[in-house]
Parts: sequence; C-alpha cells; structure tokens
Amino acid sequence: MIHASAPLLPCLDLEETIAFYVRLGFTETHSGHSPDPYAILKRDSAEIHLFGMAGLEPSQCYAGGYLRVDGIDALRQEMSRSGLPLHGTPRLSTVMATPWGMREFHLVDLNGNLLRFGEPLPGKEQITA
Repeated sequence: MIHASAPLLPCLDLEETIAFYVRLGFTETHSGHSPDPYAILKRDSAEIHLFGMAGLEPSQCYAGGYLRVDGIDALRQEMSRSGLPLHGTPRLSTVMATPWGMREFHLVDLNGNLLRFGEPLPGKEQITA
C-alpha cells in the first residue's frame, strides 16, 4: 500500500529554491550538494524533493505535482503573504472550483515547477485515481 508521494522538482539554485519554499511555510529537512544538489522540504505530512539541474529553463519546465489539502482557503491566504503575483514566474493563483469536483489553486515556483493544491468541493464525491 502506498501511503504518500512527493513531487520531485528540478531547480537551478538549490539554496534560492529552499528559501522560496521556506517563505511559503515549508521546513527544510535535508539538503546537500554532494554528489549532486538535493533537498527535501516538508509541510505537515507533505514533502517536496528538489534536485539541481544546470541549464534548466523555467519557461520550458514541465515538472509539477498535486497536493491534496484540508482548509484550502486558509492555506492560500497564508501563502499569499509571501507577496507572489498572480501572473509571471513565480506566481500564486486564486482558489477556483474545477469541473472534477475540487477547489484548487496553483503555485509556480521560480524554476517554473507547477504545484496544484486541491480540496474536494463540499457535497461532491471526491475523484480518486
């Protein structure tokens, strides 16, 4: 049985990316540069893994992940205190309802990685994989 998963996200500058996620409420639990740049960040029971990727082009990045949450409005409000804009890279969207029964917002980090945060709409059957 699988109990958890963690997005594995590329980054140009490991320290800068760690600082970005720490501002959003994540805690660094591991980082190192040898043999390759790698870090693990945690918030509640979710983890994000970062790895260094020289030559990464944020506008061409297609990496990402989906994190299911409780209290999406409070989480989005907390993350908005970081001052991220609604457009550009990085950015933080507003919360919106989806046709698949979720309320979601998305975060694009400074490397172009897309993280979606979602919570089931009240009264909607949650779609599971």
